[in-house]
Amino acid sequence: EPAVIGDFYDFGTILGRGGFAMVAEIYHAKTFQPFAGKVVRKERGFADANSEAVFRRVMETLLNVENPCVAKILHTFEDASCYYLVMDVCKGGTLRELIFGSDRKLPSHMLDEISE
Repeated sequence: EPAVIGDFYDFGTILGRGGFAMVAEIYHAKTFQPFAGKVVRKERGFADANSEAVFRRVMETLLNVENPCVAKILHTFEDASCYYLVMDVCKGGTLRELIFGSDRKLPSHMLDEISE
């Protein structure tokens, strides 16, 4: 039987919501160590089976990425309705807040690349 996220982590405050996902503070059930938990709803996030397959491949690839510029995915879980990604907590706000709240404006071509 597949592992269930609730067996390992407790959900806390919601940090943000987007078009297809929600991010919350989560805490390891035994150590109480904080993480970020991204919940991707299958019904909202994928136009077709191919886009879901691409998401799964990207998720599996990111499990192995070690880069200080990329939030580390530590564990993944899945049930009938959602994917759950356990990630390192990144302090300092969202990417949107950094882009639009900064005194230093990014060139428009960079904003276009980020938003794609």
